[in-house]
Amino acid sequence: MLQPLAGQFVLQSRQGTHWHLDETRWPMFCLPQGQGRQLWWFWVVVSPEVTAFLLAPTRSGQVARDFFPKGTQGIVSVDRYAGYFALLGPDWSLKLAYCWSHQRRDFVNVVASADRGQGWVEPWVELINQLFGTNARRRQAWFQGPSAAFGPLDQSVRQQVAQLKERMEGELVLLC
Repeated sequence: MLQPLAGQFVLQSRQGTHWHLDETRWPMFCLPQGQGRQLWWFWVVVSPEVTAFLLAPTRSGQVARDFFPKGTQGIVSVDRYAGYFALLGPDWSLKLAYCWSHQRRDFVNVVASADRGQGWVEPWVELINQLFGTNARRRQAWFQGPSAAFGPLDQSVRQQVAQLKERMEGELVLLC
C-alpha cells in the first residue's frame, strides 16, 4: 500500500531545485536464506516540499545519479563524500554545496594532523563559529514566528557568508 505513495515522494522531490542529500549504512537482516547480514545504504533526499527515502545495496554515487533525471538543475547540499562528485557530469546542471560543519572540520584537521597552519586556520575556524552562532539565532527567530529579529539576523548571516567567500577568493589569488 505504501509503495505507490513512496514513489510519489520521489517524483515530487525531483521537481525541486534545492535538495539536501545524505546516506548512512543500514544493516539488512531477513535476506534470502544462507545470506547473513548484509550492509546496505539508506539514502535521504530532502527538498522543501517532501522527504524521499531510498534503500540501496550500495553507497556508490550511482544512487544519486539515478535519483536525478538528466537535465536536472539546482543545488544539492551534501557532506564531503566523494560519491557526490558523480552529479557534476554533463548530464546535470547541479552545484554541490558543502556542509559548513564538514568544511570547519577540514580546517581543524589541518592543524591536528600536520601541526602547522596555526596562524592561518584559527581565523577561519573563528569566522565559521561566528556564522554558526548567528545562524542559530536566526533559526530561533524564524521558528518563534514573525518578528523583527529575523530580518537583521538573516542579513548578518548573508554578510558573513559573503565575507568568507571574499576571504577565500583573496587567499586563492595569493596561491596563484
